[in-house]
Amino acid sequence: MEAAYVEDLPNIVRGTQYNFAFTIYLNDSLLNLTDYTATFLIKESSDSDTALITLTSDSGLTLGGTAGTIEVTISAADTSIIDVGTAYFTLTLTTDSTPKRYLEGPIKIRR
Repeated sequence: MEAAYVEDLPNIVRGTQYNFAFTIYLNDSLLNLTDYTATFLIKESSDSDTALITLTSDSGLTLGGTAGTIEVTISAADTSIIDVGTAYFTLTLTTDSTPKRYLEGPIKIRR
């Protein structure tokens, strides 16, 4: 499965805490995230090898199990290190030791 490309995530306001949530569907059904771990990266660009911010299901991401939801929390300290402009995010979900990129796309950083 190819990752879904998303263009409409809420803007990050540099230097403030960033919270948002979304729901993952697969084949028109909620994806049960009970046995998954997740990694959310923000990078300068889609081809950058270095993450500016890394969140995991242990730190910054809350997976909602059978509801298929993911809550993202980025601290004000972390958002303050990103330059104003457009960055790039990826969301990778892992189950049975198999990582799969589910979402990716631009994310705007503003003052």
